[in-house]
Amino acid sequence: VLTQQNDLVFEENFEVKTKKVFSDQFIALSRFGVYVARSLKSNAIALVREIPEFKGSFQLVGAGQGQPNRVEALSALAVPRAKSVLEKSSGSLKNCVLISDAFFPFRDTVDLAHEYGIEWIVQPGGSIKDQQCIDACNENGQAMAFTGMRHFKH
Repeated sequence: VLTQQNDLVFEENFEVKTKKVFSDQFIALSRFGVYVARSLKSNAIALVREIPEFKGSFQLVGAGQGQPNRVEALSALAVPRAKSVLEKSSGSLKNCVLISDAFFPFRDTVDLAHEYGIEWIVQPGGSIKDQQCIDACNENGQAMAFTGMRHFKH
């Protein structure tokens, strides 16, 4: 039997781990993304953006959830959905933040996000390979922040 308590945490830390830092705009957007991702079934990836026509308003443009790993959640679900939404509004993945509900066990998701043009990543941290993911972001010119709070939902 698997049991799980309700996830009632609404205020995580936000610690930038890379050379590239988050602006206040991207921190607010990232907090929105964490609230969204915590409601998705793990392994969850949420792609969020600020709606250009409505400053301060945010939108989930792509989500991948319930997959065996985050690579599939990103490439098979979140990105195709986001591209469909963004094409209709002349948006770009470059202006989206990728939120993960749990840490990255490898740098593969970071590198894949870079291939798609995603520059902003938020995850809880806590993997023994966190430094490899931070190094990948620094190599790729991406920003990464850790929240310190895992929102793994089954």
